[in-house]
Amino acid sequence: MGNLQSSKKIPKYKEPEPEEDDPCEPLQADGLFLGKNGLFSMKAEHMDEDLLQFLSEDSWLQKSDEEMLEIGFRKTVDNPYLENHHYSEGYFHGRREAHPLPSLNPRDGQYMNKPAAPARIRAFIQATQEKNKELLDKLPGCFEENSPMGKLFENGNALCDLSIQTRYGSGIVREHLNWHV
Repeated sequence: MGNLQSSKKIPKYKEPEPEEDDPCEPLQADGLFLGKNGLFSMKAEHMDEDLLQFLSEDSWLQKSDEEMLEIGFRKTVDNPYLENHHYSEGYFHGRREAHPLPSLNPRDGQYMNKPAAPARIRAFIQATQEKNKELLDKLPGCFEENSPMGKLFENGNALCDLSIQTRYGSGIVREHLNWHV
């Protein structure tokens, strides 16, 4: 038997074009967006008013800069060209436990005791895990057997490694704006 060839031409695969949204405008809800620099997709939705209110009334959002530093945030500079731009970032876990857990700092890979995220954020993560249990239970099978990522999912750690950023002051717009996932 020889090589079977079809007379039909198979078209070359062509990457879909990224969305041409203005990067300074918020994403529209119920839209599907493709990455311009990397492969990812994201679906934007609106958060229910009750949930948004529940999360936004958490006491940590009322803290001063100094109090934020005491609960695990660090002042940092993400854009040195902007005056009056204040940015802090904190690394937290989203598990049920309220005590710190041994983990890694996502910025530098160093070991750290990662504090628990605020209670309402942890409750939101736990509810999201429950609502998506069927999907999340399939994820360990996407990795090689005994892989570190597979084990993280098997142990219920999906959505539990958090970086929370706070910003105020002058906004980041136009040529200063960068996105990352």
